[in-house]
Amino acid sequence: MMLESRVSGPVMDREPVRPAEVELPAIREIAGFITQIDLEEPAQRPALLGPNGEQIPLPDSLYRILRLVVQHLRRGESVSIVHAAEELTTQQAADLLNISRPYLVRLVDHGEIPHHRVGTHRRIRREDIEQYRAQRDSRRRLSLRTMVHEADELGLYDTPEVAAGECVAAEKA
Repeated sequence: MMLESRVSGPVMDREPVRPAEVELPAIREIAGFITQIDLEEPAQRPALLGPNGEQIPLPDSLYRILRLVVQHLRRGESVSIVHAAEELTTQQAADLLNISRPYLVRLVDHGEIPHHRVGTHRRIRREDIEQYRAQRDSRRRLSLRTMVHEADELGLYDTPEVAAGECVAAEKA
């Protein structure tokens, strides 16, 4: 089947899709349709129209993904869709945390991130990675606030306008 060769396979699974210049008008028109659908009270349920006129309503999850993809393509940006597996390899988990795999393995071995083994391979639940990331980010924000506060108390800032509260507020923005 021709469609299958265009959308499946190892290249399409990994390489981003960038809209061709000639496609942008149609993508902008689709973006307009999506905006109209979103403004409807109650929202009209979008559907996929088949070659023989049959309509299949789009599930909300698929519609949300379509809306996000169209937003990026409309701006001429590349888009990749990555499967969000529930269990990750150590390399996948390290990539999500933007750390090296050896550092992730150390965290796992020290018990900072829960894991289980499949044979000799470690597997980590996505939920555990997201929880670790949230905790790590919270610790980082607290450390930054503490450093800013201490520097402010020691008078290390050149101008009086910069205060610990302003840095914290800027961080949240």
